[in-house]
Amino acid sequence: KPDDQVIDDGIGEADIIARRLATNGYPAFVTTPAGGVSVFRVRVGKYTARREAESVAGRLAKEEQFKPWITR
Repeated sequence: KPDDQVIDDGIGEADIIARRLATNGYPAFVTTPAGGVSVFRVRVGKYTARREAESVAGRLAKEEQFKPWITR
């Protein structure tokens, strides 16, 4: 209904992206921010080899138009 009130907890968009990536075969998940920061992160992985992480990052850039970065 148009009169319904919605509370956005900030995770909505991140959760949608993570689910879309998971549907496309990526092991994606959302991390909850620490210290009151209201930016949720969508993460993909855990990869044991950097080469594999770089390959997946390249696919994400090409297929999803993301600008991923690799963390340890």
